[in-house]
Amino acid sequence: MTMAPITEPIDFSLVQGGPLFQLMMRAHLVEPSMKMLPRRMVAMIVVAWVPLLILTAMAGTAVGGEGVPFLYDLGAHARLLLCVPVLIAAEVIVHQRMRDTVRQFIDRRIVAVHDQPKFNELVQSAMRLRNSALAEILLLACVVVGIGPLGHRYVSFDVQSWFSQPVGDQTRLSPAGYCTSSSA
Repeated sequence: MTMAPITEPIDFSLVQGGPLFQLMMRAHLVEPSMKMLPRRMVAMIVVAWVPLLILTAMAGTAVGGEGVPFLYDLGAHARLLLCVPVLIAAEVIVHQRMRDTVRQFIDRRIVAVHDQPKFNELVQSAMRLRNSALAEILLLACVVVGIGPLGHRYVSFDVQSWFSQPVGDQTRLSPAGYCTSSSA
């Protein structure tokens, strides 16, 4: 059985598409070439870390107060200042490698000639799902609904910190704690 190569290039990206990508393009945080990585990293740090710094400074828990101050919480800084930029950098790597990876299914004859139309349909289906506003809304809803129970794990500790404050015999989330429990 001979393999006839697909003549049109497979342009597949899990990153370039959907409402969030379009929003980032309008905000000049990304280009179709996936450049502007440092700008996106800084923007996400500003969105994720700076509001917490401001809220804890206003509450007096940024460097002082009872328990663990915000600026001394290495776990929070590792998540917000290290993990978030690494995940943003990973999207560029995924974008650069995905087209070549999908193309290798054809070049290495993993997909037979008679299966290439179905393979192309599957690629197009994945692209439609990637571009779906409904899919992004459902993912966001899952995160928001699912994070509620996880966010309360901070409150279950009897340790006072920048994200929780004692109120009587209970511990409640501070304003900065509400931000982290809805975005952690």
